[in-house]
Amino acid sequence: MKITKIETIPLRIPFHDPFTIASQTTEKRNSIDVLIVKIHTDEGLYGLGETQAWRRQGSGEIIENLVFMIHAFFEPLMIGRSPLEMNAIMDACDTAVYHNLYAQAAIGDALYDLIGKMLNVPVYELLGGKCRDAIKVGICVPIFKEPSVTLEKAQKFYEKGYRHIRIKIGIDPNEDVANVN
Repeated sequence: MKITKIETIPLRIPFHDPFTIASQTTEKRNSIDVLIVKIHTDEGLYGLGETQAWRRQGSGEIIENLVFMIHAFFEPLMIGRSPLEMNAIMDACDTAVYHNLYAQAAIGDALYDLIGKMLNVPVYELLGGKCRDAIKVGICVPIFKEPSVTLEKAQKFYEKGYRHIRIKIGIDPNEDVANVN
């Protein structure tokens, strides 16, 4: 089985509420850019991976750059190779564009998905076996101008079953200090 094509599917997913965080400049996001990567093979199997393009946690990526990097640099290194060469493929991608972690993450995830399908096993078997039946997930409440709205949103998430709720606070440092009392 050989890799024949890399397909990139950019998505812009809207947030229910604008997502505001405090930083040097207040950033307000209405959506998040997500990139789905689909690795095709000559036998009709494909693997799916996903990454985000959001300027956070040390990333300056934009969706257009992720698409470009994958097609211009990674795809030529992958065409004609077996998905089972995953370690060599990932090393070649890292050598071609050092530390391009967001694009590499989608490639790696898609390769794991593809290899799992090839071997007819869930991906967790490739990663050492199943260790739990469920995963607790959390949610983040963005900053709202009125604290009561923030608390109301957090309460609704709690009622939906979330038990790990991170609440963003503070846009204006002077106002934050004034509200401490």
